[in-house]
Amino acid sequence: MVAVIERQVIHVVETHIDRGYIASPSITELETEGSLIFCKPWKTQNGDLHTKEDFNINLKNKTATCPAGHCEKFEYGKTVQFNPVVCDKCAVRTNCTKAADGKGRTISILTWSK
Repeated sequence: MVAVIERQVIHVVETHIDRGYIASPSITELETEGSLIFCKPWKTQNGDLHTKEDFNINLKNKTATCPAGHCEKFEYGKTVQFNPVVCDKCAVRTNCTKAADGKGRTISILTWSK
């Protein structure tokens, strides 16, 4: 695919890929050149609670936004810890986490190959 793009002198604005390609050097190169990279997270199980797919994860800005609209910054390879004060007051908390009061929702962000 990369060779075809290079022959046609195409500037790739955005790339939609499967998880299997996220660590490809070609994807890293495209991201470095300014292409937006879109990749769905792996399917997760969380019972009746919100799953990672319900969160807006922006890899370029390194932010995760919960279903209620609260946004947290993250680092690749780390766990996002949502603000417990915000989570304690959230109207959809019971649909999101079973964590005790004073503990916010967490989601893991796998390492992005750079």
